[in-house]
Amino acid sequence: MGDIEVDPSQGCLKRGDQEQYLRPKTFQVLMYLLEHRPRLVSKEELMERIWTDTAVTDDALVQCIVDIRKALGDDPHHPRFIKTLPKVGYRFIGSVEEMSLVEPAAIETEEFTSVEIEIEEEITNGRMGEWENGRQGRMGEWENGRMGDLPSVSPIRPLPHSPTPPFLPLRRRVMLTSTLVILAVILPLAIYLGHRLWSSHLPQAEVTLPRCRGKRRWS
Repeated sequence: MGDIEVDPSQGCLKRGDQEQYLRPKTFQVLMYLLEHRPRLVSKEELMERIWTDTAVTDDALVQCIVDIRKALGDDPHHPRFIKTLPKVGYRFIGSVEEMSLVEPAAIETEEFTSVEIEIEEEITNGRMGEWENGRQGRMGEWENGRMGDLPSVSPIRPLPHSPTPPFLPLRRRVMLTSTLVILAVILPLAIYLGHRLWSSHLPQAEVTLPRCRGKRRWS
C-alpha cells in the first residue's frame, strides 16, 4: 500500500527498514478488511470473526480502527485507506499490491536439498574409504601372523563315540504303556474264562455209595 508493507508472517507494518507492530486484535482487523476489500464489512461481522465467543462492546472495535489509521497515517475525514460508514461498518478503499514469496522459498529449499545430498555422499565415501583401509590392515596383520612362527599345538583327537540310548517319543511311550496295562488285565481273565469253558465240557462221573445196615440216609 504505497510505501507501507503488511507482513502477515511477522504481524507488523514495514516502512523501508522500520517495523511497526500492532496489537494482535488490531492486526487481525486490518487483515480481515484487506482480505474482504473492497466490499463493506459490518461491525457485527468484524466482532463475530475477531472476538469469537467473547462479549465486547463497539468501543473495542473503534479503538482498533483508530490504531490502524494512526499506523497507516490515514485521515478519518479524508480517508485514503479505511472508509467509515456510520452505524454500519468499514470498507478498505486503498490500492493494494500483493507480493508472493513462494518462488524464493522454493529456490532456497532446492539449494538446501542439493547441499544435503552432497554432504551425505561425502560422508558415505569417507566411511567406505575408512572401512577399506581397516579391512586391508587387518588382512595384512593376519597374513603376517600366519607366516610367522606359530606355537606348536597338539593334534585334537576325537572322543570315542558313545551310543545314544534309544529315545521314544512321548506319544509312543504312552501307547506302549497303555497296551501293556491292557494285556496285564485281559490275559488272566481270558485264561480263567477258558479254563471254566474247558471244565464244563468234561464228562462228570457219578459215584453211588452202598447202603449200610443200621445207617440212616441223610439227604
